[in-house]
Amino acid sequence: MTDEATENTQSRQPAPVLSGEGVGAWLPIATAPKDRTEVILFAPDEDPSVFTAMYIGDWCRSSSGQYKPNNELYGDREIKAVAWMPMPAPPANA
Repeated sequence: MTDEATENTQSRQPAPVLSGEGVGAWLPIATAPKDRTEVILFAPDEDPSVFTAMYIGDWCRSSSGQYKPNNELYGDREIKAVAWMPMPAPPANA
């Protein structure tokens, strides 16, 4: 794992804005972006099994405003995600 994995979330890609048909559909993990785009992951072996993450050499989840490798947060354990979906657009009233 590189030092990139612990960089501040300011370097992440903006979340895609979605609307229309297919929004909220789970997609195969092989199609997930690997460019620091924040996504929603489904990993059945994790608790909780649905969470936001981004790929920085490995799947990383947020902790205290930074994305860190799972093994730094929970010991030597890789996130075994099976599906993902893009982040939804923010509420219109936000």
